[in-house]
Amino acid sequence: MRAGASLLEIEDIWSTNPLFLTNREAALSELGERQVLEACEFLKEMGSSPTVVRYSLAAASVDSANIIGDELKIGRDRLVPEFNYLDPRAIGGWDFAALNATEEAIWALDFDEAGPSGRGGKPPPNEDGTPAETLSDQVVRV
Repeated sequence: MRAGASLLEIEDIWSTNPLFLTNREAALSELGERQVLEACEFLKEMGSSPTVVRYSLAAASVDSANIIGDELKIGRDRLVPEFNYLDPRAIGGWDFAALNATEEAIWALDFDEAGPSGRGGKPPPNEDGTPAETLSDQVVRV
């Protein structure tokens, strides 16, 4: 399951630099907490009882994992950090841009330029070290 909405996401900011994912500015928002609690209720209603939760070190993911552990009675020894395969695709120079506009640009970039292998269509570079990943770069992680 995806982490609940972060404070940055509700401000319409898309942050993908791995160095900043642990900042508390990217922590779980009140909306995100409600989303995670609703997902836990849904899992309980379905009779699902996960035994392990793997999560990214991104602040919102850590917060989400803690709520999931509490709500579904999963012990701390079964909350496993550093699962980064599903971290967001790094968007280079578009990092910290408006989420709504940037997301459309990424989809258009992939559609128009990625090509059959997904290796084309790289977002613009950034000076702060945020990687600029192609669609292929993201798929390789998964």
